[in-house]
Amino acid sequence: MKPIVKTGVIILSAIFVTFLAGESFAQTKTKIEPKAENFVFFVDNSGSMGFDYKPLEMPKSQAAKDLLAAVSQDLPKLDATFGVYTYAPYKKYLPAGTPGSQGLKGSFEAMPVEFPIFDRQTPMGQDMKSLDGALSRLQDRINVIVATDGESNRGPEPVGVLQAMDDKYGDRICFHFLSLAQSPEEKALVNQMARIQSCSTTTEADTLADDAGRQAFIEKVFYETRQVKTEPKPKEKPAVKAPVIGNVLFGFDSSKIRSQYESNLNKAVEIIKAHPGQKVILRGHTDSKGSAEYNLRLSRRRAKAVADYLKVQGVDPERVTMDLRAFGEANPEYDNATETGRALNRRVEIKLVK
Repeated sequence: MKPIVKTGVIILSAIFVTFLAGESFAQTKTKIEPKAENFVFFVDNSGSMGFDYKPLEMPKSQAAKDLLAAVSQDLPKLDATFGVYTYAPYKKYLPAGTPGSQGLKGSFEAMPVEFPIFDRQTPMGQDMKSLDGALSRLQDRINVIVATDGESNRGPEPVGVLQAMDDKYGDRICFHFLSLAQSPEEKALVNQMARIQSCSTTTEADTLADDAGRQAFIEKVFYETRQVKTEPKPKEKPAVKAPVIGNVLFGFDSSKIRSQYESNLNKAVEIIKAHPGQKVILRGHTDSKGSAEYNLRLSRRRAKAVADYLKVQGVDPERVTMDLRAFGEANPEYDNATETGRALNRRVEIKLVK
C-alpha cells in the first residue's frame, strides 16, 4: 500500500509585502476569500468503493477517507459553512450549514471503510435528491464536492438529477468532482456530470496524495486570493520628557531649603506662572545612605518643602504634584560612590507638564 505523502501542511496565510515610501512603509496584504459561502462534501460509500484503487494501492473507500481528511487539515480558515454526507447509503456526518471547518476531519474519519461489496448498490441519483433537501436550506453560494468512482446502478440517472439541481439553483451552486473512476464507463459518467456546469472541475483523486496536489485542489475549489492595499501606520512621535525648570540641592539628611537656592526657586515660580495651563511635578531624590524606607520619607519631606515654598510665592497648590520614589537611591543620576555624586543626588527637580 502506498502511503499518502504529507510532508507538511500548506496553509496559505496572510502575506505582507512592504516597500519604502518616504518615511513610512506602504503595505499590500494577500486576502483569502472563499469561493462560496457554503461547502458540502458528498462522498460515495457504495459497495464498489470497497474495490482496490490502483494508483494508491488501497481500497477506494480508504483513499477517499484519507485524502479528504488531509484536505480538511490543509484548508485555511474560511468564513464559510461546511457539511459532510455520504451516499449509498445516504447519511449525514456533519450537517450542512455548520460554521467553520473544524468538524471536517472527524467526520471523514468516522466513515466506514469495510463493508459488503456485493448487494450494496449505488443509487447516486436518488441520494442526490436527498442531498437537495439539505442544500435547499442554505443561503448564498454552494460548492458541492462529490467524491465518486463513477458507479450508479439504481434509481434515477445522476446526470438528470444534477441537471435539475442546476436549473433550480442556477449560479448559486457548483459541483466539483473528486474522481476515483477507473474504467472507461466510470470515467464517462464523471465527465458527463462535470460538463453540465461551466464552473465544475474534475480532479483525479491520486493527485491529492502529495502536498502540491492538495494545495492546487484547495485553491481551485475553496478560495481565491486578491491583493489589498493597507494604509501605512503613522510614524509615532517619540515621547518628549518634561523639561526640568529648577533644581534644589539639600544637605545630608536634611529637607531644609538653603538660601543659595531661593533664586533658583524664584525663577521657577516665574516660569510656572507664565504657563498657567500646565501642571507642576516635584520629583524628590536622595543619595544611597540610609534605608530605602527612610529615604522615601526623606524625599517626601524635601518635595513638601519645595511645594510649601511655591505656595508662599503664589503658585496654586492644585497645580502641584509630588512624585516621590527616592530616585537618587534607586536610579541615581550621579555616582553614589563619591561625595560629590551623593551631594548632587540629594535634590528636588521641578518639572512642567501639559
